[in-house]
Amino acid sequence: MSQMKIESPPFLAYFTLFFNFGGWLLVLLTAMFWEWSGMATLGFLYLMLVAPLVTAVAAYNLLGEWRLSGFHKVGFVANITYSALSLILLAAWIFGWQLNW
Repeated sequence: MSQMKIESPPFLAYFTLFFNFGGWLLVLLTAMFWEWSGMATLGFLYLMLVAPLVTAVAAYNLLGEWRLSGFHKVGFVANITYSALSLILLAAWIFGWQLNW
């Protein structure tokens, strides 16, 4: 983004996305290969309860700027998508819905 001289690059929006997706990767790896712990539970609760709000705020900050560049548009769409999917998964988790694959 710096090399392309993007006006007011959306670094914070991408930071929140990378932070949250990295958290999901850690939770997934912990569940698959290591022993579940209290820290893994705290990370999972953050990803389910707090992260959708953080990404919604990041998307709201990009609301007026998403036409500036492709980076802004992708950051806006990715943050909105993360918030929506997280809230759907949270509802499924709370209400006990089961996904039939």
